[in-house]
Amino acid sequence: MIAGFNSKLFRPQTVTGMRQHVAVRAVPEVSPRLLRLVTVILFTGIVVVFSVGQFMHGRIESAAGRIDQLQTVRFQAGNENISLLAARAQLASRKNVVKQAAQRFQLMVPGKGQVRYL
Repeated sequence: MIAGFNSKLFRPQTVTGMRQHVAVRAVPEVSPRLLRLVTVILFTGIVVVFSVGQFMHGRIESAAGRIDQLQTVRFQAGNENISLLAARAQLASRKNVVKQAAQRFQLMVPGKGQVRYL
């Protein structure tokens, strides 16, 4: 044998057994304090997300109700506007103007031969 020669370096790799694999993959223990902290953080996060969702749902429902009210008012104003425009058109008609002029001011529409242009 050669002096200073280590034969262990040249030993072939052996297949590790099941016990060695299990030992390598073992999960370290998680402390109960850390588990409690993670649980509290997750629960608080879920509660906060749910609360914000409920708040936004309430705001959306309120806005939808307000929109319905405003659409009703707009519809009523539109109908009133149509009726007012119809009344204005009726009052401005030639027939109504002639009638009102005759009643209030005793004015009559001149006949064909009564108008002379200069």
